Amino acid sequence: MRNLFFIALGATALLWAFAPVPKVYFQNQKGDITFFSSAALEDITAVNHKSSALLKTADGSLTVKVPIRSFEFEKDLMYKHFLQKKYMWADEHPEAEFAGKLTNLADINFDQDGEYAANVAGTLTIRGVSKDYQVNGTIKVVGNKLTCHAKFNVKLADHEVPIPKVVTENIAEVVEVTINLDMEEYAK
Repeated sequence: MRNLFFIALGATALLWAFAPVPKVYFQNQKGDITFFSSAALEDITAVNHKSSALLKTADGSLTVKVPIRSFEFEKDLMYKHFLQKKYMWADEHPEAEFAGKLTNLADINFDQDGEYAANVAGTLTIRGVSKDYQVNGTIKVVGNKLTCHAKFNVKLADHEVPIPKVVTENIAEVVEVTINLDMEEYAK
């Protein structure tokens, strides 16, 4: 009976030793979140270098937070208008957030360098208004670092971002969002 106990204990230890260890990846102010609006009279591009992100390989959960005041525009007046209540209302809603999960987690080997297709289902919250999204992108693994890339469209009306009639020719109803996150394995 005692030998059986030690055999079971040894087998469990071996399985545990060779099982993939869940990892946590973290990005703090290293990635780029860009939005692009192409309208009849004007194209608008804004970039944010101050986002933070957290990816847990145990369950595939991904959270990205983007401070609204950290977007950079080509023109100062665009930035000033962007922060106001009639657009992003940064005083009331200082950040946008995406919270989701990798739906194809089993297809991504975080222990092997390579580029993997990544499919994420989650909720994007802008101006306090949430909407579900399915986003397809890539995760590139190099050592203990990840680069996550995705591009998707956001309809401003879905997040109750108003477009005043006076500027309908300047601002697109749908903007293209590009995400480039540089993440490192979190050392415990």
